[in-house]
Amino acid sequence: GGGADAGGTGGGDGETGGINTRATGNANGANGADGANGLGGAFEGAHARPDAHEPACGADSDKEQPSERLWSDLCGWVASEVALEPDVISFDVCAELPSGSVQLWSAEEPRLYTLLLCLSGPRGELEWERARLGAREVRIADGQLLVNGVPIFVRGVNRHEHDEVRGKVIDEASMLADIALLKSYNFNAVRCSHYPNDERWYELCDEYGLFVVDEANIETHGLVALPPPHNRLHLAASPAWRR
Repeated sequence: GGGADAGGTGGGDGETGGINTRATGNANGANGADGANGLGGAFEGAHARPDAHEPACGADSDKEQPSERLWSDLCGWVASEVALEPDVISFDVCAELPSGSVQLWSAEEPRLYTLLLCLSGPRGELEWERARLGAREVRIADGQLLVNGVPIFVRGVNRHEHDEVRGKVIDEASMLADIALLKSYNFNAVRCSHYPNDERWYELCDEYGLFVVDEANIETHGLVALPPPHNRLHLAASPAWRR
């Protein structure tokens, strides 16, 4: 389950009903005052891309009829009514599986399952969203880290998003090469130092079996030695911090 922008034909982002738009400017105004494409002389083209991560759904009914309803149906369970006015509808869906029917994920055997979510309406299926999921148990007992009840030793490295040829331009082939290198040296963990990585990196770590230490690009620690006058800028230098 999740959130979805809902509303009438004008629901979602702007006037496009939940579609992100990007227009390309034309400094010369070659299309004239009105523009052959209807965008005006300041533009030469536009591209629209639907946002599938937060599906926008609407009801093309007369708003004078408040009894009109649109329902979401997930896994055979009627979840929530969709509003006719622009609003955010959220709901929780829980699916129970028989005990022992799910194989657990580990770094050695990274078993994943595919979750499919379908947004449907009177006109049939509107959007699909796909996600890979894994299940595992993590706990600490007597000072020992256990994954699925098995003691593990974290063997990890720091990784920067950097390609030896393209610099900060990273593609999937470069990510797979890094993963192959890590696994060949028997590493089971990777730290995203010092910023969130490309979304595809996390998916590949799930797929190939790597624990991930994620990081936000926020430098808040006070243990870095900086030259004057910057040595008094970090939080730990403030008397209020000491109190």
